[in-house]
Amino acid sequence: MRTQTLDSLIRFIKSWKFPFLVATSMLIIFNLPALIGSLNQKKMTIEGATFVSYESKEHGFKFFYPENWIVAQPPYEAILVFLVTKTDIPAKRGFFMVSIEKLADPNQSLASYSAENIKNLKDNFPDMALLESRDITFAGQPAHEILQTATSNKSLSKSRQIWYLRNGNAYAVAYVAGVDFYNNYEPIAKQMIQTFKIL
Repeated sequence: MRTQTLDSLIRFIKSWKFPFLVATSMLIIFNLPALIGSLNQKKMTIEGATFVSYESKEHGFKFFYPENWIVAQPPYEAILVFLVTKTDIPAKRGFFMVSIEKLADPNQSLASYSAENIKNLKDNFPDMALLESRDITFAGQPAHEILQTATSNKSLSKSRQIWYLRNGNAYAVAYVAGVDFYNNYEPIAKQMIQTFKIL
């Protein structure tokens, strides 16, 4: 069965306005780098840990992730990359993903899109707490970043999301975990975000 943390993740994702397909009934995990991006993965060392590269030439981005994180089958088609922390305790998992949404109006501004997304989150999660919300420059691109908490299935989750608009699409980069374990992986998630490049 899907864990409470994953249920919270699914509801977070659904609230982003992305046109996702039906979710899988369980988290399917692979440990095959070939499933995500180029077979010719590059490696780099960050604070003594080995990170490997993911690159999407089709969508024009790349980043590095820890080699001991697991490649999971995305619960929705619109999720381009779905990575899970390696742990035997499902409730302690953290999730990192990059998602895509085709904009109905390719000329929509970042400010308008951000306002819609935040309103949608508040409509879906009455107890949502918006801890941070700010415009940033992300990989050289105007973007918006939020930090939030919300409850789903009696489980409180925390999520950092960054979205940017490019070529008529909205891309969202997100890290999600149960609030009790969020800080365990946040430094790693921030390192992943710092390696993100828009090609």
